[in-house]
Amino acid sequence: FFGCLFVLLCTRMAEDKILALREWFNGPPPEEEYDDARAGLERMLMRAKAMASHNLILPLVYYVQNVERDPANDYRPTKGNNPAAVAAADAAVALLVDACSLVNVHLEDAGWEATDPGQTAGSMVYKHQASGLQTENPDLPDDTWEMQLLFQIPRIITGTSFPDDPKSCCYTARVVHLSPEALEIRIPSDLTALPPNDAARMVAVIDVIERDEYDEEEQGPVTKTMRGLIHGPWQGLFHEPLGKFDPLEPPGRDLHEWSSVTMAGMALLATRGRQGQPKVLLLGVGA
Repeated sequence: FFGCLFVLLCTRMAEDKILALREWFNGPPPEEEYDDARAGLERMLMRAKAMASHNLILPLVYYVQNVERDPANDYRPTKGNNPAAVAAADAAVALLVDACSLVNVHLEDAGWEATDPGQTAGSMVYKHQASGLQTENPDLPDDTWEMQLLFQIPRIITGTSFPDDPKSCCYTARVVHLSPEALEIRIPSDLTALPPNDAARMVAVIDVIERDEYDEEEQGPVTKTMRGLIHGPWQGLFHEPLGKFDPLEPPGRDLHEWSSVTMAGMALLATRGRQGQPKVLLLGVGA
């Protein structure tokens, strides 16, 4: 009982923190007034990038994915969800949409127009008005990893399903585990990078769906999920983890460096709260 009560209180506190963060994100600073709408958009973009650099995107994604969703009902939350968890998820979705919409404003200024849904869930096809080029990955005016992460938000939070399991909601990147420091939501004290001491305490385990254009064993394209260990702020779908492995691959099928094996074991141990008590055997040879 007390465990359930603790989880409920934490979830309700998360909603309050998300709402406070959204109010900070959307509201002008008290000491200044905007001369025009463009200045306001630039300030909001700086705040959105600060949310990325302070690793605030990842816990928001976690709360979005922390509810069960029904693919047959437009991926809406199922009736069995905790109401507090649904409220936190809705608040997180609203803030993430606010943040990523700023990227589209800058893409429009650069001549890019969203025309059709892309092949990946949540992606869009963009057409450049001058050249006629069409792509799902247009050149961003500010090609920093923070801007790339903001651009990827729709892909990250949009649910999808696969033919072999049509009733389950899947994500291009699913947050499996966050350390308490990585899960914390707080308003950035400034718009600079996250202090190194705070980043050092942030650990995450993330499953990312990867697609190989050609697999020799399968004789064609193959899609698989890779589980990776992230240390510090997550930089998006193309962030190279400290170590990664395929959780569905039979043990011993491939040989890896001892460092990769160790990181994979740490990632598995970090998920034991959701998956029971996994037994991990690590074998390594080397100096």
